[in-house]
Amino acid sequence: MGNLENIICKYVTDTSIELSDNTNLMRDLELSSLDFADILCDIEDYYGIEVNEKDINNIMTIGEIKSIIDEYISYCDRGLVT
Repeated sequence: MGNLENIICKYVTDTSIELSDNTNLMRDLELSSLDFADILCDIEDYYGIEVNEKDINNIMTIGEIKSIIDEYISYCDRGLVT
């Protein structure tokens, strides 16, 4: 299990749910909006990124979170974000 999945699992009460890129955070994992906010804070702290509001509003699945993390890391690697 990857770091992102470990972060998310801290907030999931039903451990029988298998996480995949298509897993919907609110519907499938039954996360509250507070859980979602806490997950985003943990992600920002762990990866050293700041997710902007536009991106937050588009996040529905684990795969979408992975894409945003990859995008931010790619920008940092290219020196586009400091």
